[in-house]
Amino acid sequence: MKRTLLRTVLRKEVVGLARVAVIILTAFLLLLEFGYRSDPNTYRLLEQLSFGLVIAAAFVTLGSLLRTGLRGERIRKAELIWFIAALSLIIGKAAAVMAFAALGHWPLLVFLLFFSFIELSRLEIGRNSALFNPALLFVTSFLLLIAFGAALFLLPNATTRPISIVDAVFTSTSAVCVTGLSTIDVGRDLTPMGQWVLLLLIQLGGLGVMTFTSFFAFFFKGRTSLEEQLRVRDIANTTLSGARAFIVQVIVFTLLVEVVGAVLIFWNVGDAPFNGFTDRLFFAVFHSVSAFNNAGFSTESLGLYDPAFRFNYGLLWVVALLFIFGGLGFGIVFNFSRYGRIWLLERVKRLFTGIPCRRYPRVVTLSTRLVLLTTAFLILVGTMAILVFEWNNTG
Repeated sequence: MKRTLLRTVLRKEVVGLARVAVIILTAFLLLLEFGYRSDPNTYRLLEQLSFGLVIAAAFVTLGSLLRTGLRGERIRKAELIWFIAALSLIIGKAAAVMAFAALGHWPLLVFLLFFSFIELSRLEIGRNSALFNPALLFVTSFLLLIAFGAALFLLPNATTRPISIVDAVFTSTSAVCVTGLSTIDVGRDLTPMGQWVLLLLIQLGGLGVMTFTSFFAFFFKGRTSLEEQLRVRDIANTTLSGARAFIVQVIVFTLLVEVVGAVLIFWNVGDAPFNGFTDRLFFAVFHSVSAFNNAGFSTESLGLYDPAFRFNYGLLWVVALLFIFGGLGFGIVFNFSRYGRIWLLERVKRLFTGIPCRRYPRVVTLSTRLVLLTTAFLILVGTMAILVFEWNNTG
């Protein structure tokens, strides 16, 4: 009797419904937390709500683990780690550990944010290929992201002054489509919360919503259906066997380049123009992401023409290189990096062992060579043209 009751509670539909409920409540919690100014009583209420949602998320994850165990399937390590993290937060918060008391409920909010995003990634979006073909799914994801971003820009905490719906939609569309156009002053009209929203829209729009969701689905779901792999293959424009590896490479390469870019920008700008370490760090991260995704947004009203950065040539070189790497495309970068890796390894092997370098078939494709030559030609011609026509027009 008890076993039958347990199986009923752990049915896929029940666990899925509980998961959706936690995601919806988390969305409302984050909306209230970041979108509106709250008094101390409201803040304590939100803290209690976030703690309750973490407990609910732990039970949902536990239910999924038990359901997997009862069916005799192998327990996913990622899901087990997820449950341990939730349990650690609950115990730490309940025991009033010093670290949790100092951070408030921020660890809970971060956990809920990642939990919601990952669980959304694990949900299968329909099975009707006529309604959810890759092209339609790709366009729909962009439209939903634009609408979501516009709604966030209309929140009181996102802007320093009220903006119109047209301005919110235009700015969100420009960020998702990485055009760099804006009808508002990003530096003055957006609060730090609004600038974070803009940063996330640029990142998701530059790489594609489906790239992120597919990455988390691959990593946390443990396995994927043939239909899902075919969908990712069509979106990523790669082979069926290489779809998963390509998605992982794109995410890892993007984050690696953006982190390196942010470090170099942080090192080049200095302390003078900023109010503190946090302000300087955000400037570095924002401009690294914006440059790599070719977005063209800046948190400064004058952009990089601001007197504090106008003649900072180290900063300008870093931003220019990020633009180039982001503009080449992932397929080109991966193809060229593979050729460079093989060339370097063979030379290192010859240096230490004396064994002559082996000959490998040319792995640099024709499209890669054309893109690299065309990019170099356009940069060189553009530089010379600006140098000639603007020689006496700078001031």
